[in-house]
Amino acid sequence: MITDFDELIDTQKLQNSHQLPGKWEYNHNQIITGNQTIPVYSFIKDDFKKIILPFLLDTQNIKNITYNELFNQLNKFEQNFSNYISKLPEKNKYYTEYYQNKLNKISESTWYNVLTFNYTPVPTKPIYPGENRKINHVRYIHGNTEDNKNNPIIIGIGSENIKPDSDIFIFTKTYRVLSESFNEYDDLIDEKVKNIIIFGHSLAEADYSYFKSIFEATHLYSSEIDLTFKYSLSYTRTRGYPDNIIPKEQLKIITELLNKYGQELNPNDGNDLMNKIMIENRLHITGV
Repeated sequence: MITDFDELIDTQKLQNSHQLPGKWEYNHNQIITGNQTIPVYSFIKDDFKKIILPFLLDTQNIKNITYNELFNQLNKFEQNFSNYISKLPEKNKYYTEYYQNKLNKISESTWYNVLTFNYTPVPTKPIYPGENRKINHVRYIHGNTEDNKNNPIIIGIGSENIKPDSDIFIFTKTYRVLSESFNEYDDLIDEKVKNIIIFGHSLAEADYSYFKSIFEATHLYSSEIDLTFKYSLSYTRTRGYPDNIIPKEQLKIITELLNKYGQELNPNDGNDLMNKIMIENRLHITGV
């Protein structure tokens, strides 16, 4: 808060600065605005109060307006992006069939729940007559292009190291997920779940909180639940990997994820979790 204008103007910090707010650029010899050169001695305190001070006083208001405007622009982008990607499945008549076949391979045709980070809809209706779908529940964690009213898509940043009172907290995925009005959904994780399968995700830091919540909800460390990471063989083949070799990139990001969570469980030995579930044969990495 600015309380003494004269003191502010006379501070050594201001005198030694190289740039004043606004269009005025300052050095110890001259002040330049556009093509005009003004001797430094002609820049008096009254000029500062008239030109620079209103900017300083309004900084917080400008800051709030800027964040709100950025958030509004983000909402507009999300809507436009949602409209765009909602039309992509229509351009590929094999999209739904391919999606379902991939889900069958990933789940090995057992009953399953889906927590998807994608925006496009998971196929839940039979493709072929008499087909028996084995999906129990689907949750779109970041929204669904088919339900923009109740479950709009969101784009956000990770909430790690961002405090709730921070100005940028409104841009975190945590805030966005909590603030949107989602329909109620049945629990994806219950006593019937025997295997957590992760496919097609980069395991990036921004989504770490989701994986942490899943690991905690399933008591990964102490339970008997399996943890399976599956990756696309069609992709790794283009990288020159044989089908029986796990890509080192996959091993790296899986190890980083588990060791990060393991470090929270046991600060003295972050490798403990991964070692434990490997010994118990509960960690699996396979291509599909």
